[in-house]
Amino acid sequence: MDGMETNRERTERAEPKRTYRQHSREREPRNREREKRRTRQNETAREQEEERRDTRGEEMRRRGEERKETRRGNKDLQRKQKGEKKEERGIRARRGRTERSEKKKSGKREGAERKKAGREGERKERDENRERERTGGEPRESTKGRKEGGSRRRESRRLARRDAEDETKRKEKCSPRDRRERPRKRLGEKRREEKRETREAEKETERNN
Repeated sequence: MDGMETNRERTERAEPKRTYRQHSREREPRNREREKRRTRQNETAREQEEERRDTRGEEMRRRGEERKETRRGNKDLQRKQKGEKKEERGIRARRGRTERSEKKKSGKREGAERKKAGREGERKERDENRERERTGGEPRESTKGRKEGGSRRRESRRLARRDAEDETKRKEKCSPRDRRERPRKRLGEKRREEKRETREAEKETERNN
């Protein structure tokens, strides 16, 4: 057992065991220092938080003001655009009215010119016929829609009267019940049918080619 140290010897050689009081007294300065450090850190953190809150509040206020300003600007812009649109619409409407009026006037002018040209042509023709009769030549037949010696207006009246009589006869011949069973085609249906026939004719032509 030489060279081997017993527990008793080791305990005797060791420093005396410290009591709890000694231990806590030794730790006191460290604890105080830690407490101070924590207090300082808390104070700093609180100050930073307050500063951040103030900054955030200021930022929010600034953004709110900017939004208000933007909204105000947008409204002004919308009002301006609306005014411009109205003005443009008014200009277009005025231009349209002017164009329609011009078209109407030009149509009337053209109609008057055609009528005048027609009257002049008839007068010229009458003069020529009169001259031929006077000189003993054959009078030329009028090509201005005269038929069986009547004027154009009389001829058109006669045709209109004949059409009206034909329509009356057709209506008398066709009883109301027949009319109900055979309804008249609407304009849209007629057009659709015409288009269909045209398409079929075109297809037939393409097939033949």
